[in-house]
Amino acid sequence: MLQPTTILAVQALTDLPEIGIATGMLLLLRAIGGVFGATLAGAALDGGFADPVSGYRLGFGLCLAMALGGLALSWRMREITLHNGP
Repeated sequence: MLQPTTILAVQALTDLPEIGIATGMLLLLRAIGGVFGATLAGAALDGGFADPVSGYRLGFGLCLAMALGGLALSWRMREITLHNGP
């Protein structure tokens, strides 16, 4: 949902010689975040509960909490102009 927007924002704020480095760092950090989130959700789902429903509730609850945390952080970000126009 936000992937094209973040790539455009990073590329618009980076000098031309360093645009590849900035885009690569963004993609690397996104991949690390995905691995971290999947690990947390998997650990919650396989938490040793007697019934799988409790693990799913905890796993999806953690995913919801992380999503809401990201939404709260996005509201605190400052607005930037991506393109000034001709």
